[in-house]
Amino acid sequence: MRYSLIVVVLLCLGCQEQYDLPDIMELTEGWAFKNTKDTLWLPATVPGNVHTDLLDNGLINDPFIGNNEKEVQWVSQDNWEYKTTFHLSDETLLKANKSLEFEGLDTYASVYLNDSLLVKTANAFRRWSIDVSSVLKNQNALRIVFENPSTYETTEKQQLGYELPEGNRVFTRKAQFQYGWDWGPTLNTMGNWRPVKLIANNDLRITEHSVNMLQLNDSIAKLSLQLELRNNKVSDYSYEMYVNDSLVTTVTDELTYTPMTIPFEINKPKRWWPHNLGEPYLYDLKLKIKEGRTVLDSVQFKFGLRSIELVTDKDTIGETFYFKINGESVYAKGANYIPQHSFQNKVQLSDYETLLNDVVNANMNMLRVWGGGIYENDEFYELCDEKGIMVWQDFMFACAMYPGDKDFLNNVQQEAIDNVKHLRDHPSLVLWCGNNESNEGWHNWGWQADRSEEEKTAIWNDYLKLFDSILPSVVKDYSGNVPYWESSPKYGRGNPKYQYEGDAHDWWVWHAAYPFEHFEDHVPRFMSEFGFQSFPSVEVLEYIQQDDSLDLGSETILNHQKHIRGFQLIEEYMARDYPVPKQPEDYVYMSQLLQANGITKGIEAHT
Repeated sequence: MRYSLIVVVLLCLGCQEQYDLPDIMELTEGWAFKNTKDTLWLPATVPGNVHTDLLDNGLINDPFIGNNEKEVQWVSQDNWEYKTTFHLSDETLLKANKSLEFEGLDTYASVYLNDSLLVKTANAFRRWSIDVSSVLKNQNALRIVFENPSTYETTEKQQLGYELPEGNRVFTRKAQFQYGWDWGPTLNTMGNWRPVKLIANNDLRITEHSVNMLQLNDSIAKLSLQLELRNNKVSDYSYEMYVNDSLVTTVTDELTYTPMTIPFEINKPKRWWPHNLGEPYLYDLKLKIKEGRTVLDSVQFKFGLRSIELVTDKDTIGETFYFKINGESVYAKGANYIPQHSFQNKVQLSDYETLLNDVVNANMNMLRVWGGGIYENDEFYELCDEKGIMVWQDFMFACAMYPGDKDFLNNVQQEAIDNVKHLRDHPSLVLWCGNNESNEGWHNWGWQADRSEEEKTAIWNDYLKLFDSILPSVVKDYSGNVPYWESSPKYGRGNPKYQYEGDAHDWWVWHAAYPFEHFEDHVPRFMSEFGFQSFPSVEVLEYIQQDDSLDLGSETILNHQKHIRGFQLIEEYMARDYPVPKQPEDYVYMSQLLQANGITKGIEAHT
């Protein structure tokens, strides 16, 4: 009896799964940085950037206080070096494949591992995966040199032969708002702004995944899971897929290839809806890839089932612009979203939670991720999925015309592929848009003045290469069924068609000082951008001034106004409809009432 029990135990142990999963090491410890002109190394934080590292080490003052922003402009003109060391066990070193993964290097970076140059980068929005199997040792030294953008931008500008609107920022693929905007400071930073990882695996690793919807109705959803794999050998692998913890399919394939497609079905599927129309239902998918009883890799993520259509039909007055989700017309209500902080490493999960809860509580159902910022962190899109908030996603181009040389276009094409593939499983993502206001700027902002016909043709043809060819092709090839829109708005406010075709940015109010009643008399098909400025709270102003005695005319406050006529416009509008207070605290409050009145008129004009 005793021997029988031992046999049973051994048989059970033999049935258990074994694991040969990839080792993932996030390199967050032991980082130091310095100015390349110096010899003193100081502690650094990764992910992060040079400004916050300087701030943490007491080498610069808070750039959001007083006039400190002006005092830190030198940071962007210098070059900076980061380093760390990390140890690998013999077991990890024996793994067949080892790669360094950089999720975001801002921007012109030279990466060295054990004094070997691995890569030179020129795009803060791209992901970099480098095979380092032949370079790694037990003890390793990683070093990254970040060069200031202006050197590269000056060279590119000289080679072009003419000046592109709007300035040298167009040559560098990084967050455009860092160069300064009419709502924010000039803090053009550098650094490892997203995670750095070392990944080691033996025979196989999953590098990409996406769920493709082939058919969706009330009875059935026919789907396929597409995998991109990094594998060493052809073997008899098995694929086990679970949806909501239930096994839905097992596939055994003697030939493992990439991309790998695994079909599966869901009966009586639940759809994902914007939160005000239904439940934003999410399925949980888990996949295991096994060789025999050994799990080589697995992936787990959430996805939603929904159809999306951007309806742009000709009618008697122009052309429609609205979304259909699951065949139902959706009234979009929302806001434009800019980065929450000049320094992305300062944005925490709790900040995303608070902001997106406020979006839902305000009964908004859409956010437009504006093209002068960043492709947001994963947490943003995951929470939008969960909370039923639709996302209009701009590519990161704004208010400018961009180069059209081969190197720039190839760089941007890979940027687009990286980000479209990375975001394509999010049901909240309902539109990819090429740029913010570049089309409008070219046709309405005087950018064509004093240029030869040859020059204008060259600039416009370069625009079309990027926004009418490369980006829509990437979206078509990699995004599933998400539509593409060339530019927001379709027409600028200088074109009478802006009210009747496509989406509109109506800045007659604010920039052109039109009265708020203009919103009620000119209602476009889809208002994708409008607004009005006010002062922030008294507490924020006192923090900026570092003084309880509020002075709205101080140099400090004036430096924080980034619109050339901002305070003048606030006073002009205020004098039309309200008494103009003398006390600064009252003036601040009145500006907020003024803003609320204007925004209310704009919103109610569309209801």
